[in-house]
Amino acid sequence: MLTVIFGDCENVIYNTSLYFKNSYEPELPYSVDEIYGIHVSGKYAGLRQVYHEFYHIYEMEESIVVYDDRYKEGVFAFTDRCFRELGKAFEPEGRHSFYNDIGKEFESFWCLLSGGGVIGTVALRRLDGATAELKALYLAEEYRGRGLGYRLLDTAVSAARRAGYGRVVLDSMSGYTAALRLYGNYGFRRTERFNDNQHADVFMEIIL
Repeated sequence: MLTVIFGDCENVIYNTSLYFKNSYEPELPYSVDEIYGIHVSGKYAGLRQVYHEFYHIYEMEESIVVYDDRYKEGVFAFTDRCFRELGKAFEPEGRHSFYNDIGKEFESFWCLLSGGGVIGTVALRRLDGATAELKALYLAEEYRGRGLGYRLLDTAVSAARRAGYGRVVLDSMSGYTAALRLYGNYGFRRTERFNDNQHADVFMEIIL
């Protein structure tokens, strides 16, 4: 199996598992088995044609779907687990009551599924006509290190771009080093505080 990263027409990166359709193996410009985070352009743009001609796509085990109420129980259980791992309490009847009406609270909300279970989430909340806020980006610990956090993040940012937003912002905490590294690698940069969340001490934005 060869894992290759391809982008769409805007060079948004996706992680797609590809299996050879036949015995022909095209000459790739990189020797590693996994090519990650490469914006395919210039003389390597032909990889897209190679992709169409020589590979057959099989559905990945993990899939990102738009939230609906079928996933509510799974989202609650998953979020509770993530909060407990972070040393926090998930309070759907208290300060997290907005999870009871995800469709109203968020402009978009996605679930990452594996085997029918929720293993990740990400969401967008509208702040104003130009700005969307990234929310609820969580990934089960055992699935980290496989590019799935990047897929979730990219799903939300790409949706914001298509919706016409000019930037996406987020708040976080300085202790969440892995998450901050992911945001930085994607292109988010530090910015000024934009909300009154007293638990957050890091604020970031990406210009679309």
